[in-house]
Amino acid sequence: MSSARGLSASSVHGTGAAVHRLAQEASHYLEGWKRARADYENLHRRSAEERRAARVEGTQQALLSLLHVIDHFDAAFAEVPADLSSHPWVDGVRHIHKAFSQALEAEGVQTIADVHVAFDPSRHEAVEEVASDAPAGTVTEVMTRGYVSGGTVLRPAKVKVSSGGSLDESLAPAAAAVARGNAAQPSTLKTHQERKEEVEKE
Repeated sequence: MSSARGLSASSVHGTGAAVHRLAQEASHYLEGWKRARADYENLHRRSAEERRAARVEGTQQALLSLLHVIDHFDAAFAEVPADLSSHPWVDGVRHIHKAFSQALEAEGVQTIADVHVAFDPSRHEAVEEVASDAPAGTVTEVMTRGYVSGGTVLRPAKVKVSSGGSLDESLAPAAAAVARGNAAQPSTLKTHQERKEEVEKE
């Protein structure tokens, strides 16, 4: 009887040890599965982000190419002789230009062409500093329009900037400093090139 009881206790002990070992193995495999799943989800997320960034990059490159077409329209209209300004053919080309501009707007492209605003190095490229009654650091003329898409500057506007007689305190000090050739004003807007470099780093 005692032998049977001892055998039973030994069997119970052995079974308990086996169960404990199996529980440890199950926990080990579960942790491994969780890590693998987390790695897969991270990879899936990174891949989705890279695909999205590639689509954005491709779209922006295409839009940049189309902006040159707009530039040619602008240059052509600037040279139309006065006696032909109302010619039906010229009007037809104007309609094409308007339709083309509206198509870009539908894609989220916005124009940078404001004057009498503070110079912003994220949106403007100063090509000339001119004497003006406007406060220092003020955009006085847009030479070539710039464009923004989705918070990214596709191309800054080329502008003339006032040297001014005195700094208007209402303007950002850094804007006037840029107009005088000093440090650029920090901005949350990103140029197309900066966005491209960020994507490549990722």
